Amino acid sequence: MGLAVNADRYSKSLRKVKTAIKNHRRSLLSKGAILLQDNAHPHVAKHCTDLLKRCRWEVLDHPPYSPDLAPCNFHVLEPLRNALKGCRFSDDNEVRASVEEWFRMKPKTFFQSRYS
Repeated sequence: MGLAVNADRYSKSLRKVKTAIKNHRRSLLSKGAILLQDNAHPHVAKHCTDLLKRCRWEVLDHPPYSPDLAPCNFHVLEPLRNALKGCRFSDDNEVRASVEEWFRMKPKTFFQSRYS
């Protein structure tokens, strides 16, 4: 069942992310997390922006309708997710090192858009 994303559903998702961070990456709560999002209506709704301020998360604005700037290249992220599935890390540095190594091992052609 496809459900539309509205401000209430988005704020619930943000709360779930906060809980996951609290349970798995507690250090991000004190350092502050950076959230990438565009200016879609649910993202800029007052109660969502208030929640982000209370969480002390920095919001990295993504310009709307800028596919040339989009870091959300799903053809890259899905294989990365699969490569990290089941891995256990003791800290953020281990995660960073694994991701960087995964990127280093890929040929440059891998990062070209599959749609161009």
